[in-house]
Amino acid sequence: MEHTKPVIAYGKPGRTIAVRLKPGMGLLEGLQEACEEAGIKNGVIVSALGSLSHVRLCTAVNMPGSKTGVGYGDPMELPGPMELLAASGVICHDPSGEINLHVHAAFSDPDGHVMGGHLTTGTTVLITIDAVIQELDGVEMERIVDPELDLPILTPRTK
Repeated sequence: MEHTKPVIAYGKPGRTIAVRLKPGMGLLEGLQEACEEAGIKNGVIVSALGSLSHVRLCTAVNMPGSKTGVGYGDPMELPGPMELLAASGVICHDPSGEINLHVHAAFSDPDGHVMGGHLTTGTTVLITIDAVIQELDGVEMERIVDPELDLPILTPRTK
């Protein structure tokens, strides 16, 4: 794979929303619902923290048959309680306009062991999740399949 320049899009901060997710809600599902309600298709998850009763996440693994030689493995199931130390990500959309979240997070178990990875659906709020989402104006954050990688990748462009 040939090294090329970074893909850069220029914009400015738009609206900021604060979100609280309640016990039993799905973390990704709740953030997605907040973005849909606010009409945010281009943005960032600035901060998210709280507690979780169950975590589902993926990590990068070797995949010899893929174009890059790596990919995401099957989701890991981590029973709670877990402390969500930090989560951040991008809010983008697919070519049809459907909102798509890409979120990574760090967690600690009751013994203080820290782990992290790419969040998947099925991660559930224990007590609360407090999150801040920042919309980006002037930036189109589309997630499309990159033919070199054969993976859906963020492809930002200035509007």
